[in-house]
Amino acid sequence: MELLETSIKALEIAKLVTAQIPVPGLSTAVECALSIAKKAKDIKDTRDDCRALAERVATLVVAVYQQLKHGSSDTEVKEHVETFLQNLQAIENLMDRRLRPRKRDRLLFALKRGKIADEVKTLTTKLEDCFRSFMIQTALAINQDMNTLRSGNVRMLQYIDDSARVGEVVLGDTRVIRTGLSDLAQRVRGSATFDGNHSRTEVYHIGSDEVVFHHRHGGRIKWARDPIAPEKADNLQISVLSQVQARTLWCNIGYLSSWAPLESTGTSS
Repeated sequence: MELLETSIKALEIAKLVTAQIPVPGLSTAVECALSIAKKAKDIKDTRDDCRALAERVATLVVAVYQQLKHGSSDTEVKEHVETFLQNLQAIENLMDRRLRPRKRDRLLFALKRGKIADEVKTLTTKLEDCFRSFMIQTALAINQDMNTLRSGNVRMLQYIDDSARVGEVVLGDTRVIRTGLSDLAQRVRGSATFDGNHSRTEVYHIGSDEVVFHHRHGGRIKWARDPIAPEKADNLQISVLSQVQARTLWCNIGYLSSWAPLESTGTSS
């Protein structure tokens, strides 16, 4: 009796919650199990195992509730809940017949106790089989969800790994560009050291057909597309730029399109 009382309290709590759970038939199953437990409580004769069946019903329904209290999207699980509910309704019908025998049938009821016990055994077997199928399907659904989650984690790790590789490539390209910029800065800084009394022309060959002339004269630095006469310069330096350095050069002197040729008077004074 103590187990049945505890089961009734658990089912009453579950009944308050199942109304909000979007699983068809679950709320009805809990209500049916609660009704069976309360009716079994009023049965005085326990020799036909009706009360034991009611206790088992309460235990299994609480277990089903625990599995589905967070909801389920699996169609087969919902089908097992409907089958479970049908078995519960058959058991509740037995409890009704067990509690209200007519007076003239009391003697017959006593004689048919063995038949009722057989019916209880059959219903118990069906209930256990249904619950076992439900738990197997629930385990399969959980395993499928775990596989989906595991597959998602694998794809996420692959994405992170690919992103890391792309980052390494970008970092490598950035290092190459920075190295090129540093080399270009050293070239410019090195070629800018002169005494201010000599004319000097540097020829920068960019690409296959672009030539830019960097002319220094008397402390002034000018750029032009056309050179001064080489024989009028004190020295002539030719620098071949890489593509990275060339792009940087264009960026640093963006007004290149408006340059005018330097004057041909480039000799030192």
